[in-house]
Amino acid sequence: KKYSKAVNGEPVLKTAASKADATFKNTFHQAESAVVFLEAEGENTFALTSVAEIKGNIALVSRYTDKPVTVEWTSNIKLMNGSFTLDNVILDGNGITVGYFMNNANSTADFDGVYFNNVTVKNIIKPVLYANVATFGFKEFVVTNSSFHVAAGAQAKFQLFNFYKSSVLHTYKKITFENNIVYCDDLAHQVQLFNYDQNVAQAGSPWEVEVSICNNTIYNAPSANGYFKFYQVKSLKMNRNIFWADPSINVTSYCMIIYSEAQDQTVFDTTDNIAYGNAGAWTIAHSNSKFIPEVNKIDKLEASPLATADVATGTFTATADYASYGAQR
Repeated sequence: KKYSKAVNGEPVLKTAASKADATFKNTFHQAESAVVFLEAEGENTFALTSVAEIKGNIALVSRYTDKPVTVEWTSNIKLMNGSFTLDNVILDGNGITVGYFMNNANSTADFDGVYFNNVTVKNIIKPVLYANVATFGFKEFVVTNSSFHVAAGAQAKFQLFNFYKSSVLHTYKKITFENNIVYCDDLAHQVQLFNYDQNVAQAGSPWEVEVSICNNTIYNAPSANGYFKFYQVKSLKMNRNIFWADPSINVTSYCMIIYSEAQDQTVFDTTDNIAYGNAGAWTIAHSNSKFIPEVNKIDKLEASPLATADVATGTFTATADYASYGAQR
């Protein structure tokens, strides 16, 4: 996603001058366009304590690459119209149970795009996105180089990005989830990356969404309902992911479910993934999926492919033998 002075105007520099500084919302709330560079004095942070509405093209970026700024949220961002980018920012949910970081309440159009790059999301209790307006969708949804920490208090079956009861999934053009880490505090959670209610009828066309879910490390987060659940796709790549779970877990874990009877069976590439642990099976497609590959199982490795697995710091690295798999850090 590109932003420039010519298109988006002069950037704004905002400094967190106090602990949980809530004034940064004023730099982008209801703005037609805003590129906001964030920095903090000492250990100060920003805080989102009341609803911020995205009605234009907004980017929030930490000013210094080696000093990502923390934003704590106790309220949410409404994605109503335009685009929203977060780059090199730490989001801290603080274990709150009162809301989601983003929704699309009061949308006026399909949202152009959500872009997360190098974002760390900590202490997640509820979905990062809960798209509660069914009649508008997201043309692009891109998440790269980011980390998601699901806290112990989250519900047992947890969605990161929940498209909920969307009836317009055909409006999506790109879904990318690459080079990310998703990890849980304990063994009690099953995680879906992207989810929707399959009981909602989909009548639109054409189906043009291109999906890439590659080079991710998914730690202690099997998925009985599928990491990716969608209706119909133009293409889907799911390669070089590491799926890791404690051997004491016994869950049949699925990568995906596709529900359209009209789905082209030739557009999937779900090869070259690795798994470890979990007394249950690691499986590509759920039995309810309209696409099921000929080889529908990911073989489990006898030894862990992870050289480092530190939940406290969110640090996960692969062994030399599997250096090209999982998140590249």
